[in-house]
Amino acid sequence: MAFDIDERELAQEMTFDPQGRWWNCYTNLLPEVTRNYALPKKVIIKDETLREGTTVPGRKPLSMAALLEVAVALEEAGFTELEVGFTAAVDEHRDFARMLKREGIRMKHSAHTRTWAKDWKAEIDGVIEAGADIVNLIGFGTSETEKFALPDVRKEEVAELYARQVEYSLKQGVFTSYMLSTNVTRLDIVHDSYKAVGEVGVNRAYVADGYGASTPEGIKFMITYIKDLLPPGVEIGLHQHNDFGQATANALAAVTVGASVIDTAVNGLGDRGGIPSADWVVASLEALYGVPTGIKLDRLKPLSNLVAKHWGIPIEPHRPVIGDNMYRHETDIHIAALLSGHWYAYNVIKPEVLGAKESLEFGLSALAKGETSAVGVKISQMGLKATDEQFDRILDLIRQEIKQNPRGFATEEKVGKIIKQVLK
Repeated sequence: MAFDIDERELAQEMTFDPQGRWWNCYTNLLPEVTRNYALPKKVIIKDETLREGTTVPGRKPLSMAALLEVAVALEEAGFTELEVGFTAAVDEHRDFARMLKREGIRMKHSAHTRTWAKDWKAEIDGVIEAGADIVNLIGFGTSETEKFALPDVRKEEVAELYARQVEYSLKQGVFTSYMLSTNVTRLDIVHDSYKAVGEVGVNRAYVADGYGASTPEGIKFMITYIKDLLPPGVEIGLHQHNDFGQATANALAAVTVGASVIDTAVNGLGDRGGIPSADWVVASLEALYGVPTGIKLDRLKPLSNLVAKHWGIPIEPHRPVIGDNMYRHETDIHIAALLSGHWYAYNVIKPEVLGAKESLEFGLSALAKGETSAVGVKISQMGLKATDEQFDRILDLIRQEIKQNPRGFATEEKVGKIIKQVLK
């Protein structure tokens, strides 16, 4: 007897992707939930691994060859933008940016530009000379914790300064982005700064929380606030740190109110608690919000493994989306349903979509008795039948195997051999 599921009833409980890759909770799609969404048609997932990731304490030494290998893997996975750092101020960043161009990397690269530099025109020129496709003006000096950057400039004067910098960058013919530490800057200065850069034609404007202290509600407010200050067509981005584990939630909240660029890093790397993890943000946007990112989901796990190897920072097995435990099942009802061919029972995304393989592992919690138990379904699947005595014997042998196996479970293959041994 199979573990039966009524498909008509199921359709009222789960909404399946048209291509059959995953399902979504019907409650996520209720009008009461989505009526205030302002989802973009597509989200750019901008990679920060090769900048934020190089600030991670305890990492292995990173060679140019290793960084290039990761850049190639990012491009193959579908990323179209990456951040390379302060190319006008740091020789290593400049050399890396030039190498990317020399090696034929097609991803647009963005370079951080110090708005607080004494000769900010030379700073912008240097970034462009190093091959930047995007000049990313980092606004500093607008809060008490950052006023050291512009000690000679009053907070109320920075809006005019930043507008002149954006205008100069645009006149050089380069795509220009601007960000401010919005969560620690007075709202009147946020207002004046974004209004000013919008009036001179900025291409992209970020809400930035380098402290990782924002809530999803705070991010939604700030995204909406600056969006209303800017002309139509200006891209809205989010750069967010993860000190409270809120980064993924904040990124998704930002997208629901119109943000179309999210800075992420592979494995969530970055200083302190890191920044939004690319795999979590991409999978959530694609599967739960229906927003395309252009990222190849089956490349996320190999990319994650590559970065883990070069950085020397292992991936925890229970990591969401790409962790090894994502498709390992040890519980009776899980195994029974999956053996019956119902992939969506206890999986939300098909394993192969994420480049993973499913593993059914019979632990002590998978030793129930009956036709619809995990062992019962396996017996039925093999075209066999067992008496009560035979069933008990099978369970005893599986239990012995579990206790003898250092990993604490019996593989599906081993369970099959035990069933054949008893029912031969």
